[in-house]
Amino acid sequence: MIRLYWWGGGKGDAGTNFGDSLSPLVVRLLSGAEVAYAPIERCDLVAAGSLLNAVIRRQWRRTLAWRLEPIKVWGTGSLSRRRLDARPRLAIAAVRGPLTRDAMGLPESTALGDPGILVDRLVGRSARAHRWGIVPHYVDYSLPAVQEMARRTPDSCIVDLRQPDVLATARTIASCDFILSSSLHGLIAADAFGIPSVWASLSDGLVGGDWKFRDYFQSVEREVPVPAAAWGDLRQLEALAGVASRPAVEARQHDLVQAFRAMGW
Repeated sequence: MIRLYWWGGGKGDAGTNFGDSLSPLVVRLLSGAEVAYAPIERCDLVAAGSLLNAVIRRQWRRTLAWRLEPIKVWGTGSLSRRRLDARPRLAIAAVRGPLTRDAMGLPESTALGDPGILVDRLVGRSARAHRWGIVPHYVDYSLPAVQEMARRTPDSCIVDLRQPDVLATARTIASCDFILSSSLHGLIAADAFGIPSVWASLSDGLVGGDWKFRDYFQSVEREVPVPAAAWGDLRQLEALAGVASRPAVEARQHDLVQAFRAMGW
């Protein structure tokens, strides 16, 4: 059994958030092992999510729990440019992107990639159902403007990242021609499925600002866009939509799988 920490994992369905909740599914797919949630002080592994700051901050609890072996880190990101240096207690297999790598002072040979980019191995591209998928971060979901965008854009749907059926969420994203997302993993899933997407800034409620977005975009060699302030009919944004090149996506997928295998699972 692999003891995995992911954000919200101790809260059951109440803690569901698409990107974080992909973590156990991808780890189970690659390992073939049972995967169970564990808090940081008792976990074997951390994967998708901006978790490094919390992991390093809570290392003392792990010592109190008599878990002295390093936590394995696979595709995890940081929240800011703040220097992070706790590597004696971390076994780094991969990190999300070059900004996290540099913040930790890791060598350029470190494998990069967010495990969410493997979502297309869990769910194939769905039959087309919507022109636009609107994917608000959970802190943006209740904004009146989200409903207004859907109302004013024909053939669109709002994707609720909080609903517990994570694979159903992935299928909905995969059924769209275009994605507008204020959630990082909405954009990552779009790239995995080869769907053009627009990064939207809908509020100032995201912890860490644009750091994790820039970290990810650079990892797939995608030009870092200026987030759109998206209101009204989304069809005017179609010319702005971009997608990571398939070779870049496949390179990150390959590196993540190889790094996972090297951990011994």
